[in-house]
Amino acid sequence: MHGGKVVATSAGEGKGSEFKIIFPTEIIKEHREQGRLTLSPRAEKSKRGLRILIVDDNKDIAKLLSKILKQEGYTTKVNYDGLDALETVKTFKPNMALIDIGIPGISGYQLAKELKKQPETMAMKLVAVTGYGQSKDKIQAKEAGFDHHLTKPIQIDSLLRILS
Repeated sequence: MHGGKVVATSAGEGKGSEFKIIFPTEIIKEHREQGRLTLSPRAEKSKRGLRILIVDDNKDIAKLLSKILKQEGYTTKVNYDGLDALETVKTFKPNMALIDIGIPGISGYQLAKELKKQPETMAMKLVAVTGYGQSKDKIQAKEAGFDHHLTKPIQIDSLLRILS
């Protein structure tokens, strides 16, 4: 679900087995080393000042996403509720928000509409990070004001490309 992978190896019967569980941060490093994931120098430089709000009621996913993005050099803040997120934007002043659709308080769609109405947040880039991935869901996200739509489990490579 988090874009990781499992690798199992063995030297043969009776010789034991080795199992590796690789999580996204290792996958990102591996992709970079193999030249499959690169950001332009301008993107690398610009990400230093990028503040990203993560809004997801699944605390594990939100914390993991925040940790990965911090390791990549971004500044993050996490909210688990749509109404709390509206308060957070006033002080955190994010450039971008990653928003789950099915959150408590107000839905991700409603949150996006509110953010696009306010002069201080209307230019903020919004990314729907959701389990809702059908065509109608993508259309509804666009209509609510989302700039991008990622269906869970998201591919970290795709998110990093959007952020760059």
